[in-house]
Amino acid sequence: MNMRADVFSNRDAEVPQRLLDRPAERLVVVGFRCWMAGYEYGSIECWEVAWNEFAKGLGTSGARQAFGDLQYWVRTIRSATCRTIECFPYCCNCVCRDECMALSIISALQDGDRDLARTAAHYLTGATQSQSIDDVVQAADEFSGALLAADRRLIRVSPGVVETIANHHTDARQNTRLMH
Repeated sequence: MNMRADVFSNRDAEVPQRLLDRPAERLVVVGFRCWMAGYEYGSIECWEVAWNEFAKGLGTSGARQAFGDLQYWVRTIRSATCRTIECFPYCCNCVCRDECMALSIISALQDGDRDLARTAAHYLTGATQSQSIDDVVQAADEFSGALLAADRRLIRVSPGVVETIANHHTDARQNTRLMH
């Protein structure tokens, strides 16, 4: 299945053709990918790519808070997860299921919908313990707030979209293209 950005309810008058053409979504996805890869491969170069993206998108001073909050959120996800989290390479223009769930968590929190954020955090991590899910949501709340402070608002995500995404195969390596 090939879902495009128009599956999201549109908060803005004009949605770019590709989801990752939007600055806020690009920061979340590239940051998420790079931090996950940095932990997986033990490579600081991955984190440098993310920092460069944040500095370019927010300016050096604006990037500091958001970047620190991103790092904490990803570390919290890694400690709470009960499954392998899949990501595409940082330069890919597609977004896999787990990346969509990461976006959904941040988007829901920007809209003040903690229940939807908790649902997306459960689908992302596979965690069933309330405390683990709450930890991920709390860490994401800091990151979503930093993005809002930098005037980076994500497209609104509905509960139906989260459920649709959750029903897709989780293995990004099998070329699951959810968004382009």
